[in-house]
Amino acid sequence: MLREKTITLGNTTKKNGAITRLFIFLTTAGFLTLLRVVLPLVMIFLAAMSSAETEGKGFGTLVVTEQGAVDGSVIRDFRTVAWLGIPYAIPPVGSLRWKAPKDPASRDRMLSARSYGNPCFQETPKSSEDCLYLNIWRPDSTVKKLPVFVFIHGGGNIDFQDYQVIPLRARRYSEALAEVVVIYRAMKDALRAHGVFRAGVADEGGYAPELKTNEQGFELMVEAIERAGLKPGKDAAIAVDVASSHFYDNGRYRMVAEGVETDAEGMVKRLADWCRRYPILSIEDGVAEDDWAGWRLLTERLGSQVQLIGDDLFVTNPARLRKGIEEGVANAVLVKMNQIGTLTETLEVTEMARRHGYRSVVSARSGETEDDTMADLAVATGAGQIKVGAIARSERLAKYNRLLRIEEELAERGANYGSGLFGGWASTG
Repeated sequence: MLREKTITLGNTTKKNGAITRLFIFLTTAGFLTLLRVVLPLVMIFLAAMSSAETEGKGFGTLVVTEQGAVDGSVIRDFRTVAWLGIPYAIPPVGSLRWKAPKDPASRDRMLSARSYGNPCFQETPKSSEDCLYLNIWRPDSTVKKLPVFVFIHGGGNIDFQDYQVIPLRARRYSEALAEVVVIYRAMKDALRAHGVFRAGVADEGGYAPELKTNEQGFELMVEAIERAGLKPGKDAAIAVDVASSHFYDNGRYRMVAEGVETDAEGMVKRLADWCRRYPILSIEDGVAEDDWAGWRLLTERLGSQVQLIGDDLFVTNPARLRKGIEEGVANAVLVKMNQIGTLTETLEVTEMARRHGYRSVVSARSGETEDDTMADLAVATGAGQIKVGAIARSERLAKYNRLLRIEEELAERGANYGSGLFGGWASTG
């Protein structure tokens, strides 16, 4: 008897369907890989070979500039790229090498990476992230200055935005960090002693006490420094972010906490009086962003005594900074890389400031993450100052911890300049 052989088409169909799905998955994965890896690498290669610069043009944002790497070094500086509006990270590129500019003057300004014994300065560094600060151009200097530590104390319910402490006597960043931690804890004791302490932290991690006046913030800063066993004006000084644009309207400054309404001249006189009575070394946005006449008054009165930072005034914009230089206002610029949007323009601002004798303060913004690139930027540009918030919460501690690692890598080349950064100003107060 012949047996009938039955062929089950259903199983065959299932096998064919699985193969089809696998093929579609692999094809899709390959296409996404092409979009997110291969094409950006091609873009970087073409830009690097031509020493070109692209910022916000074409398909997305890709910043490549002659300031981006050391002559002959591996290009490792492209960490954030957007293509068709999709941001992603570029992996280290080990085969592309930067070609130095032909102009001798430009070439001389490039860093010489082989003159150091540190692993980060070798031809093949240990990783792109560990040595990012070496891949950002720093003119006419091979010594990396570690930033002065700036601690932010939230202003709470008063007019001024925040108060900060600048450690002066520390010769290394790690020493400055330790001193600021002591001051931060002492501030809590001072606030409790005066009955103004409130639980929680402000936007930048500082305390948000119930202060009655703007001047009370200065009084408490002095008390916290003294409680920490330091001498105000000698071992530590005060910085303040007035953020005056927030209480400026139609040529008048209305400070509700002080019960005062005044013009630019009156505002400058009030700031000058506080500088005389308190060890203030830095004032940010002392007058409003569009009050250019007020900025001229402020600079004429205090420009030779304290650091006058333009934040709202300059908004990390080369054009605004250039106008400020021409007008002769302020003497420092707050640098926020994610405010201007590209590393190229950020470096343009820091270099323009350096050429004209303006200081740079690398700063975070509200809504920060644990990304610590800002610490590398502050060291790489030789800014000497960084403002990223109080010693609280991981998004701020990440930057401070990164600076500790950089200090270890740089060893003696990473000295903290402390009071030397502010010239003769630190001897007053």
